[in-house]
Amino acid sequence: MHDYYKAVAKRILPYLKGLPVALVKCPGGIESSCFYNKNQDGEKIFINSEEELLAHVQQNTIEFHIQYGTVFDLDPDENLSHEVLVQACLDLKEILDELKLESTIKTSGNKGYHITIERDAEAEFARNVAELMAAKFPKLYTTNIRKDARKNRIFVDWLRNTKGATCVAPYSLRAKPDAGISMPIPWSKLKTTPPDAVTTHNFTSHSRRVV
Repeated sequence: MHDYYKAVAKRILPYLKGLPVALVKCPGGIESSCFYNKNQDGEKIFINSEEELLAHVQQNTIEFHIQYGTVFDLDPDENLSHEVLVQACLDLKEILDELKLESTIKTSGNKGYHITIERDAEAEFARNVAELMAAKFPKLYTTNIRKDARKNRIFVDWLRNTKGATCVAPYSLRAKPDAGISMPIPWSKLKTTPPDAVTTHNFTSHSRRVV
């Protein structure tokens, strides 16, 4: 982990600087129990340098979370194919394009994608967009957080824009057995880059291919 974060420090730090950071710490390693930490000695956590970043990594931090932009988390039911998830991303992009809002996309390092627009987190706006998407395609998408309502659908999660909510930062590792990475990708590589495709084992080759 230390080697990975040292290698990507210049990429991840622009997303962390100046923002309160929440940490996912795993004292026993990725496959151990982990906990979420938003404060240190009663104060918000800020990371503004490579030294501070690596100090947290040495203290068993695996994931770095922030609130940046307005984020949509597309979280698919496990039975859905990658092709269906890709179409969901494109459907959401189309809505944002129609609103003349430029969007970026990154893998979650788990099973979904995160789509972001560069404006302050706005829960009401994000909810309206998510509900519009669900209304247009009710058999494919839902804004209902209940697991039983999400069967064979993609949950369009707008809740990461509510007060105090966070989203895993670009280039952050995930506390998963395969050490997935939340990797920014160009839209042109969406179809060939599944959300769990980028890991510490292949990051170098993927970064050359998608950046």
